[in-house]
Amino acid sequence: MNSWDDQLNLGIEELDNQHKNLFLQITKFARAYQAGSGKQAAPEILEFLEKYVEEHFAAEEHYMLKYGFPDYQNHAALHREFYAKIIAYKQEYYSQRGLSSYAVSKMLEMTLKWLLEHIKQVDKQYGVFIKNKMEKSLQ
Repeated sequence: MNSWDDQLNLGIEELDNQHKNLFLQITKFARAYQAGSGKQAAPEILEFLEKYVEEHFAAEEHYMLKYGFPDYQNHAALHREFYAKIIAYKQEYYSQRGLSSYAVSKMLEMTLKWLLEHIKQVDKQYGVFIKNKMEKSLQ
């Protein structure tokens, strides 16, 4: 998959825009890696991912709490697990003064896989729930 698929939309504009931005940044990084400059782009993507997960996960969790999403705890735990993986890659990068091509490839693979699976399987659950709650509150 190399472009955004509207089937990934949750119907919550703020969160959909954030997901699209993440996808754009990850595909940009993938192109840099394929062109041979992925190792040089690693610090930029690591900084972006750390900031993104903090801000985006906080936004998602805000909606979940605001609308009483019943599986909030499990969803937030998945966020913490992913965040820990990003921090581990960042720590590896700075402790070793870089990442090997293999590590960059694995980070990219893990992030893309997680993003697609998480949106399709997990985010869609709260998306439907919250969108229904939002629509009911407008009636």
